[in-house]
Amino acid sequence: MALFLLAGVSCAQEQNRTRIREQNQVQNQVQNQVQIRVQKQVQNQMMNQNQLHNQNQVMNQNQAMNKNQVKNQSQLQNQNQVNEQSQAKQQNRERFRNSLTEEQIAILGNKEMKQNQKHKAFVNSLTEEQRNMLQNGANASNSTGRNRKGQL
Repeated sequence: MALFLLAGVSCAQEQNRTRIREQNQVQNQVQNQVQIRVQKQVQNQMMNQNQLHNQNQVMNQNQAMNKNQVKNQSQLQNQNQVNEQSQAKQQNRERFRNSLTEEQIAILGNKEMKQNQKHKAFVNSLTEEQRNMLQNGANASNSTGRNRKGQL
């Protein structure tokens, strides 16, 4: 009878061990599934962060390009304005040169007169129209921050 009891106890212990093994297997499977879900969530979050980072990079690049385009456009407009002013000054100088009389050219080319004498004689010989041309040229030079003497 003791043998029968011993066999029953052994059988019960074996069933307990089997049940515990099965429970452990189920717990391991659940833990594995939870780990897999967590890993997938982490991967998704990292992908989302990477996408956001890439989008931010593209936005920053676009903003930089837009700033450069505005800067380039502004520089181009400034350059065009400077070119137009330069061309207007050149035309004004050319008109002034063409308006000089032989007497005025002779005054400017006279080697015997001192610089201040040439200046005084030349200014006294100017017509009203020539004075206006000089005045307009001086105003144009001052408006661009440049006033070059002797650029006739």
